[in-house]
Amino acid sequence: MQQTRHFGNLYTDEITPRQVLVQRAGLATARVCYRTMPWKPNPKKWTKLGTALDWHLVAVGLNVLGLQLDTAYQEISISASMSEDINAAPDPELVQDVSWHELEGKRFRSYRSAVKQPSFLQDVTVLCVVMEPLRYLSRWFLRRSSLVRRNFAQARGRPPPLADLAWVAGSPITKVLQYVSHLMTGLASRLILLWHRKHNSFDEWCIADHAGLMKFRHVAHCASALVFQRHHQQSMNLPWLWVGVTDRRRSLADRELLASEIVNSSPETRDVWFTEEYFKLLPNWQALFTAKEQRFIWQWGWSAMLTVAGNEFLNGRNRKRTNANLMWQNYAAHCYHQER
Repeated sequence: MQQTRHFGNLYTDEITPRQVLVQRAGLATARVCYRTMPWKPNPKKWTKLGTALDWHLVAVGLNVLGLQLDTAYQEISISASMSEDINAAPDPELVQDVSWHELEGKRFRSYRSAVKQPSFLQDVTVLCVVMEPLRYLSRWFLRRSSLVRRNFAQARGRPPPLADLAWVAGSPITKVLQYVSHLMTGLASRLILLWHRKHNSFDEWCIADHAGLMKFRHVAHCASALVFQRHHQQSMNLPWLWVGVTDRRRSLADRELLASEIVNSSPETRDVWFTEEYFKLLPNWQALFTAKEQRFIWQWGWSAMLTVAGNEFLNGRNRKRTNANLMWQNYAAHCYHQER
């Protein structure tokens, strides 16, 4: 009733026809959806996928795309001016333009057929629900990688981000894994996006749509396995566990226990870059709690730069090694023009 009153005549008692109300509501919905277009998804850009999923959840859920895809491209025509001389060579720009329109047409037909599939909305919804904690984890890494935030936290003596990753109780990875487990229980409030259209509860949806339930389980299992293997197992190993010795948020007994476990760890679990070399300079684990050693480990923890894209770090390091003989100003200018 409130929506009908909003799209009707507010200042007169005249009754607005239903067709006019539907037209106004559809126009307002389309304006909301097309006000901000999402970034195009890129397999190598993890941060661009979330905005595209959110937009499709709204646009497909409100059936804006389903109603407009068939008529949106009818008015598009390719205008080309041909040369009067039939023996003249074809214009390269014209040939490239026509080829590009042909490629765009193939992409559009493939996209239109995918959007009209009955399972498309469910696929997008499942990805939105499961990827929400992964987007939180990406945001956490990006914020901890900011030089401004790092300098601000380091100047105030706060523990490095590695201290969060190497501590199960304070790790964002633990939060993500717990949230995915909460999704699997069927009690999460976000799951209403999956069942509220045709069913009255999550249990009813599970019984009625077994294929959708299996799809949701598979995606959730893949997400939890990715986070556990890529982040949890990598963070809870040496040498990153050293940072927990300087974390004042943990109790002294917990830090002493961690130090003794590191010192008494088996040789195959130790890394050769830091732990093995540090053991040669360390008389016993009690020496870790001196002011000098605490300061050293704290500064070492802040020297590690976090990133969600290891390949970008690898490419940057290789590029720097390749251009090692260039002066800094020439190297920077070369990279700037290459990126442009």
